[in-house]
Amino acid sequence: MNIIDRLLTEQPKDDALLQEWQFQISKWILNVMDERGMTQRDVARVAKMTEPQISALIHCDTNATLATLARLSALLDKELLSIATPSQLRYVDTTYSVDSFDTSERTVHDLDLYKESA
Repeated sequence: MNIIDRLLTEQPKDDALLQEWQFQISKWILNVMDERGMTQRDVARVAKMTEPQISALIHCDTNATLATLARLSALLDKELLSIATPSQLRYVDTTYSVDSFDTSERTVHDLDLYKESA
């Protein structure tokens, strides 16, 4: 087991999930910037935020509220969140994978509430 895997398994699962979501949000913003040739300043202007706020999101240095994420998604006119329903979850080892979405990098981790037998 490499050091990153070991560190991830030693931290609380909700912390690991939060970090994964922050990383995915960061990646989403960077993809929007790349697709549209935008700078952090451009994204901040369109999203009615400050450049340091956008920088904090990109560098996973903040915990964005749902209101902030909704504003980013709406004002940039780009889907950000896909919410999985319990029927879309299937139990795989210690994780749940989302069947009807792109699962290349998305995994919903160990949600006891939604445990279903394989």
